[in-house]
Amino acid sequence: MANYLRIAGSDFKILLDAVRVHEILDAGADAAHARYLEWRGRVLRTVSLRTLLGAHCGPTTDVVAVVYEPEGAIAPIVLIVDRVLGLESVEESGFLALPPLPEAVERLFSKVRLDPVSGEQAYLLAAHVGEQEAPLELEFPAGDEDVSEPEDDARAVEATMEIDA
Repeated sequence: MANYLRIAGSDFKILLDAVRVHEILDAGADAAHARYLEWRGRVLRTVSLRTLLGAHCGPTTDVVAVVYEPEGAIAPIVLIVDRVLGLESVEESGFLALPPLPEAVERLFSKVRLDPVSGEQAYLLAAHVGEQEAPLELEFPAGDEDVSEPEDDARAVEATMEIDA
């Protein structure tokens, strides 16, 4: 039996392997559009669950940031989700093969679980989702270097612009 974090994104209910979840954070509406977020002194790439699912519509005011480490990833990612629904334990036999789904969505999931009481479907996020990009590496000058040179200032502005974009 394994533990899974049940999350929601758009109309989808999704299960994440709880062992791969580092932390759950409240995030403001701005986080839904950020490309990178700072977490414990590290700059991590964000992945919007709505964007992954192709559900760009609908206002999202209260989002949750789940620091999640995909299998084989170089670094964790910050998965931006609509809400966290809870933790559940599931036997391997509790999963079924995926039903027919649009190809773009099907590549995101590996299995599906039907809730025995409600019949609601929860999709297991494929272990590889979010692993493809290396973490952002920012170079900051050492404390004894002169940072007043124009090219150093330009690099600092470019790095800030990329983080804010």
